[in-house]
Amino acid sequence: MVVVPTDPGGEVPAVVMASALLTAYATCFHGGRLLLVTWMVIAAAIVDAALRGGAADPHFALGSALVIGGVNLVVAVASEMARRSVLHLDERDGVHRVSGLLTDVEFRVEVAKVLATRDAGANRHLVVAVLDIDGYSVVTGMTGPLGGLRARVAVGTALRDHVGRNVLVAHRSDSEFLVADVVSTSGVTSLMGNVRNAMAHSASRLTVSAGVVSTPLSPLRRCSAVDVLDEIVALATAAMADARRAGGNTVRCRVNPRLAAVGGSNCNPR
Repeated sequence: MVVVPTDPGGEVPAVVMASALLTAYATCFHGGRLLLVTWMVIAAAIVDAALRGGAADPHFALGSALVIGGVNLVVAVASEMARRSVLHLDERDGVHRVSGLLTDVEFRVEVAKVLATRDAGANRHLVVAVLDIDGYSVVTGMTGPLGGLRARVAVGTALRDHVGRNVLVAHRSDSEFLVADVVSTSGVTSLMGNVRNAMAHSASRLTVSAGVVSTPLSPLRRCSAVDVLDEIVALATAAMADARRAGGNTVRCRVNPRLAAVGGSNCNPR
């Protein structure tokens, strides 16, 4: 005669459902730290159930523990995949799905149009800024992916609403943003003043480290827009890194840097 193990108290289904819901919530909205705490609590519940039921039926206790652990592992993996799919939706239309700003690729397309069409008088400069949210890793560490998402949306919204109507603003990565405009010789200060004003109006009250490159517009129009922009963005990114090392919430500028792309083989000497 075969004895089929039973669960007299009906505890296993309840533990499976409750633990799976907690795992899904922690994975989707808070990330690794809360998930670790959640699994520690679930493990304690499994051990308690195993100790209480193991004396009567050790095989059933072991099987229940394996089922609960397996279900939670599957739920965690599925929840993480769902979270990533939401945060990295298709951006082929040139709009970042999280912030509603331009994507990095579309930003470069729009800057190329500016180089080709904007007035290139003697006092006109192209200004490109790379911004990075200060303490972004701390925000995500304390509040999880949802907190990071809120920070990105808040900063993106503030930049879009306050830096200027004709200024190009893009969301490059999780914590990095790009800003570009054509300004007069004295326009760098004005543009960065608008950025600071935008951050002051941000709902999150976060600060940013900024690297800025300002270069005369006229010589750029004779060169490959791709090469020029790649070099300018790289210089601005390096300047932003200097600002972060200085403690954040500051600006590092490169004015009229010598650009290898200007005068290179892809430039028209006219």
